[in-house]
Order: sequence, then C-alpha cells, then structure tokens
Amino acid sequence: MRKRDRLNGGLARNETGVSIVMSLDRLRWYLARLSAMSPREVMHRVGEARKKHAYAKDMRGWAAFSGVGDGGLGDLAWLGRRLAQGADVAAPGVALFDAGFTEALGRRVALDFPAAWFADPVSGGAWPGAEAYCFDVDVRTTGAGKGDVKFVWEVNRLQFLHPLCAAIAAEPDEARVAQVFDVLAGWAEANPPYRGVNWFSGIELAMRLVSFALVVAATPPALMTPARRGLIRKLVAAHGFWLARYPSRFSSANNHLMAEGMGLLIAGLLCPDVPGAAAWAAEGRAVLEHEAALQMYPDGVGGEQSPTYQAFTMEMLALGALVAREAGAPLAPVVDARLCAGATFLRALMDDAGAPPRIGDDDEGRVIACPPDREPRYVASIVAAVAGLAGDPALAPPARDGHLRDAVFASPAGGGAADDGAHTFRDGGYSIMRGVMGGRAAVLTVDHGPLGYLSLAAHGHADALALWLSLDDIPVLVDAGTYLYHSGGALRNALRGTAAHNTVVVEGASQSLPSSAFSWSRRTDARLDDAETGADWRISASHAGYKSRFGVVHRRDVTRTARGFAVADRLEGGAFRRVEIGWLIGPSVEIVAEGAGFRLMHGGEALALLTPPEGLTVRLAREERETGRGLYSPRFGEVSAATMIVAEGMLGAAPAVTEFAVFGG
Repeated sequence: MRKRDRLNGGLARNETGVSIVMSLDRLRWYLARLSAMSPREVMHRVGEARKKHAYAKDMRGWAAFSGVGDGGLGDLAWLGRRLAQGADVAAPGVALFDAGFTEALGRRVALDFPAAWFADPVSGGAWPGAEAYCFDVDVRTTGAGKGDVKFVWEVNRLQFLHPLCAAIAAEPDEARVAQVFDVLAGWAEANPPYRGVNWFSGIELAMRLVSFALVVAATPPALMTPARRGLIRKLVAAHGFWLARYPSRFSSANNHLMAEGMGLLIAGLLCPDVPGAAAWAAEGRAVLEHEAALQMYPDGVGGEQSPTYQAFTMEMLALGALVAREAGAPLAPVVDARLCAGATFLRALMDDAGAPPRIGDDDEGRVIACPPDREPRYVASIVAAVAGLAGDPALAPPARDGHLRDAVFASPAGGGAADDGAHTFRDGGYSIMRGVMGGRAAVLTVDHGPLGYLSLAAHGHADALALWLSLDDIPVLVDAGTYLYHSGGALRNALRGTAAHNTVVVEGASQSLPSSAFSWSRRTDARLDDAETGADWRISASHAGYKSRFGVVHRRDVTRTARGFAVADRLEGGAFRRVEIGWLIGPSVEIVAEGAGFRLMHGGEALALLTPPEGLTVRLAREERETGRGLYSPRFGEVSAATMIVAEGMLGAAPAVTEFAVFGG
C-alpha cells in the first residue's frame, strides 16, 4: 500500500471513529432531553419535528421574501438620538472594525467575509453554511470536530455593528452607512433562509433583530435608500417568520423564550406592514408579560439561579419594555415590578466595586453590546439600565463601567451600595449578609434555593448550601465557573458538580447528577429552615439530595461570630458518611498554612483565617479535572488552576465547624 493510501485510510478510520463517538453523544443528549419532558411536551416535539422537516427541501432562499418589497420601517428616531449619546464609549469598537477585526468571547476574529460567518476562532474549523439545512446541523455534540458553536454564533449576532450604529447616529456618514449595509448584504448572501448553522437557534435570531433595529435607528432617512430599506425588510421578515414558527416551549421556555418574545416584538414594530407583523408584535408582548412573572420570582431572584443569566434576561425584558413604551403601548405593570425587584436583588449581591459573586452558568450573552468590551461588571450595567428605565436613581449600583447601553436606557450616573444587614430572598433561595467584619466590608452569600429553572435547570449548578465571600471587594470564596458549553465534554459537567463548589460532598457523589450539558438525571433543591436577622444573624438551611442514596440530609448553619462567621455542617439521618467539605479560594488570594488553619492573604495583607473542622484531614486540591476541584474559569472559554481547601473524613449528626476569622484592614 502506498504511503498516501495508508494515510487516507488512517484518516478515514479516524473520521469514522469520531463520527461514531459523536453519534453516541447525540443519542445520549436526546435520551437525557427526553427524560426531562412531559407527555405533552413529547407530543409538541413530534409536531415541531414535522414542521421542521417540511422546510428541509425548501431552497427558495431570499426569493421567498421578495414580496415584502420596499415600504416603511418603524420610527426609531428616539433610539437613534440615544445611540448618539454613546458614541464616545463605542469608539474602541469602531476602531477595531476599521482594522478589520472584532472580538467574540475574548477571541480576535478577522472580519474576512464570507469565511468569518462560519469560522470557529478557537478550533480553526468551519461550521456548515448554505449547503446544509439548519436543523440538520448538530450544534450540541460536534464540539470535538468544530469547537463550541457559541463562538461562531457570537459573530453572527452582528453585535460588532452596535458601535458603528452609535458612530453613525452621532455623525451620519454615507461611507459608514455603506459599510454597515455591505455587512448586512454579505450576511444575507452567505446565510439564505433557512440554511446553515446561523438559523438553528431562536435566541440568535432575536439578537440579530436587535442589531437590525439599531441599524434602522442610526441611519438617517436621507441615507435609507430603497435598496437598503428592502434589505432590512427581507431580513426582518425572514427572522420574524422563523421565530414565530418555532417558539421555545415547555422545558425550553427559559431565557430563550424571553429572547424570542423580545425579537418578535421588535420584528413587528420594525416592519409593521409585512404579513404577520401584527401577530408577531402581539405574541412578543404576550410572551414578555407572561414570562416576566415566571422567570423572575416576586422577590427579584432570577429562576435560572445565575446572576449573569438573570441580568441577560432582564436586559431582554428591559429593551422590550423600552421599545413598547416608546411605541405608545407600555407593557403590563408586572414587567416593571419584576425588573425593579430583580435590580434590588442583584444590587444586594454586589460588593462596593459593583461585582456580584459568579453563581451558576455565565456565557457572556449581551443584548446591547460594545465589543471588544467583555464587561466584567455586566450585572451592574444592567442594574443601572433598569434604574434608568424606571427613573429611579436609588436602584443604581455602587459602581460600574461605562457602556453604550447607558445611553440607550438613560442610566443614572451614580449609585450606591445596598444597606448593611441580612437580606433573605426566600422565593429565589438566597441569603446575603452585608456589613463590616473585622474592619473589612464583607458580603457573604448563602444558597438555599432550587437547582435551576424548569425541568432542565439548564444553567444551574449542583451548589446547594454553597457560600461565596467578598472582603473589601476581593473575591475570597469563589465559584469554579463555566468554561465551555457544547464542547466542554466531561469538564463541563465536572464544573457543574458539587465537588467544584463550596459545600459538602457525601460519599464522593454530586447532590444533583447531570445527564447532559444542560440537563440533570437527578436534581436537588435546597430550603431555608430558619433565619435570624439583626447583628447576630444566623441562617439554617438543608437539602435532601443524598437521602435516597445514603439516608442522610445535609444541614448547614451559618452564624455570625465576634470575629467573622462559622459554618456548621451535619448529616441528619443517623448514619456516618464519608464527606469532603471544600472551599475554593479566589485566584488573587494566597493561602499560607498557620497551625491548624490557613491564613488567606492578599497583597501582603492577611484577610482572614480559615480553620477547618477538628478531626478531619485537610488537603489542598489543585487542577483535579475529573472532579472539577481546584479549577477556576474566570470567563467563557478559559480555565486555570486554583486552590481548594478540602477537609475529609466521617460526618454524622454532630456538627463539623469551619471558622472564618476576618482580620482588620
């Protein structure tokens, strides 16, 4: 056999092996997904599959929307005026575009079209385009060959145009407008309806509709030629039709459905005379009003159990509310009420630097974007946006970074921290203790709520009874983070598991067991059993995630002490079990052994002394990829080593007490 034949044979065998693995992964995903469905949802999915199949052979492309022709566009002059106020902060994004680049989740991407619409900036692979029907593209289990689909989708949200829209709104320029419409025309040519990876997900269509709206708002009427108007109308018509055809329902009705509601409302208002537009706008309004009361608890906690996902959902809801209000038909009062309650909760989570703890998933999704800014204080920006929308400066966060959305929502310039004391959010399941410990400003958060939202709990982590701690705006007890979604493999689930969080692991098992990257085969919710407020606060909470397997209930009491706080863990049920009590320490904090405990240092100063329970063996875990211990993902697509202090041994009804003594600054 010639060398080339041997090589080709080896490649073929390798590709076959990869194909088999991906097919098995896909089967596992479908089985996990099916287990989270009710009989009604199964019937809905069958009908949805028929609808998807009906368009698989439709090759008309944009010709299917030639009938929309030229016509009017919604009046978004008010939005153009607001965009103009954000031109200065948008300048870096304009400069990056002029250099031929954008950034997607921290990756520099060359705007080399049409390749850039499908190129993965990490793997170097290319996702399917017009040659494939969108629903034939396996975005969930092809990560081994293509990368994480979120990177290519990020570019196709067209959010790199947002800074250009601000520049055009501030200083209309034919050449700049021509650049923007050249991008839109190029996208349309490379992505005919409904072909390729970029038509797969409704949330991606909704984010592009926001980009179309910003283009319309920024372009003065004198520069909106019939050809440009016709292009916008075709884009909006195709996106509105596809969004309305495949709504997220049942277990999928999470932030994706909120995005779809926002997108449908915008589509209906952008092209009010296009067939179906009135129905889109009405459906979008109904979705936003209905989901506001479901996806956010009355106490303001987001159902996804993630501050950043809550902020993302709130941004969708807030933009929908703003657009509806400016159109003369405000959304129902429940929308404003939930937004303000959400801002109050998120503000309570924040330290004085405007940073909340990172809890649950974070994929850095944005509605109004300003690349290359990755917005480390995104949550604070959304709280400020709600303060602007509500006209209530008292809601504004203590600190944030300037952003284009400040102009869009007329966010107030300043703000302040939440009040000191114990803040308990019983519906959503968090208690937040704020105040001075040992002379340092402390924010301590305890999770005693549900795993996540709906049966999938897609973006929650198995972190029942976990703690997060900030001292003088320094993250001391932290969350392992997210890293990747579809291409994260085993590490995706390890970072969602209990061992990666600041809580107790019994017999090496996770409280809740993941079945795929976004679902669980076993789920555990925690509950608040008792709470005392005031100077001597105490929180007592429990979960039964180990009861059916090991016959025990984990109870955790967190109590204020003279020098800081103490955490008492016990297993109720009469049995002794082997446990591991982990504390993931922030990457900027140095750990120095001191007697039976560990001094936590930052910049040469001692922040606190962590003393593990007596009678347990203590070790420092780093970079244990199988369990997720000793890993830290600071942002999407990145993971690095960190240190977790782990106390191991037998535990029963007698409490194991971990003490945190805070040293004065």
